[in-house]
Amino acid sequence: MKTTNEETDCVASLHHLEDKEDFKKSIAESDIYCDATGVGMHPLEDMTLVEDPSWFHKDMIVSDTVYAPRETKLMKIAKEAGVEHIYNGIGMMIEQGAAAFKLWTGKEMPTEYIKEIIDEQDKASK
Repeated sequence: MKTTNEETDCVASLHHLEDKEDFKKSIAESDIYCDATGVGMHPLEDMTLVEDPSWFHKDMIVSDTVYAPRETKLMKIAKEAGVEHIYNGIGMMIEQGAAAFKLWTGKEMPTEYIKEIIDEQDKASK
C-alpha cells in the first residue's frame, strides 16, 4: 500500500474489521470499494463485510473478486444502494488465466472467446 500511495494518485488503506464505524466512514469517502476476500464465495455465500446499503454511495465503483456465485451478497447490497458500476471477479479470473497462458505458451489467449463461453454457460444454467 505504501508504494501505491507514494507512486500514484490513489490512496489505499486498511482497516480493522472490528471497527465498523471506521470501515463505514472509509467506504463513504471512497470512489472504489474492492473486496478481495473469499467472503461471499462458497461456503460463505450468505456473508458480506458490508452490512447495509447505506454504506455505499451511488457514484462509486464496487468490485467483488468472487466469481462464483456471479452475483454475491455484497453486489446485491451495492445494487440496492443504487450503485451502477458493480463488478464480479470473473474478468479478473480470465485475465489472470490469459497472463499465465501467455507466460507458458508465448501466445495470446482468446479472452473474448472465453468470455462468450462463460456467458453462454451462465445463460444455460439459469
